[in-house]
Amino acid sequence: MEKLVIKPSSELLAVSRRWYAHNSNGDQIALPNFMSNSENLRFLGSASGENWCGQEVRDAVVAYFQDKPDILHMEELFAEAFEAGNIGWATIINKVTLAGRSEKPFEFRETLVFALEQGSWKIVSRHGSVPTPNRVILGRSERRWLC
Repeated sequence: MEKLVIKPSSELLAVSRRWYAHNSNGDQIALPNFMSNSENLRFLGSASGENWCGQEVRDAVVAYFQDKPDILHMEELFAEAFEAGNIGWATIINKVTLAGRSEKPFEFRETLVFALEQGSWKIVSRHGSVPTPNRVILGRSERRWLC
């Protein structure tokens, strides 16, 4: 059995940062080009009911990001990406300030999973979240894990 080699990926980190740049301005032409054409494409948002798959993601992605309030400021707090053959992933955490809510910047976390399709990295799974303290969800604080 061949050993799986996982390595940091500056290429996927650059693709992920471009994804953020285009979705922050609701770029109708570029956004769908980041997505896989596979029916196994998945998109999981931070709100209840934001769970789409396949063509539904490609049809909705532009409207989804255009419907959000304008981003006044976005600061990258953490970013890393890895690849293993024709699969890769990135984790990015940004501090975001939205128009009309400049007094309440928040942390937004996103994991992107990519597949190499015909020579281009395409998103096959996207998961976005806004952190909620464990005390709120579990009723107690949990140990914090750091990588």
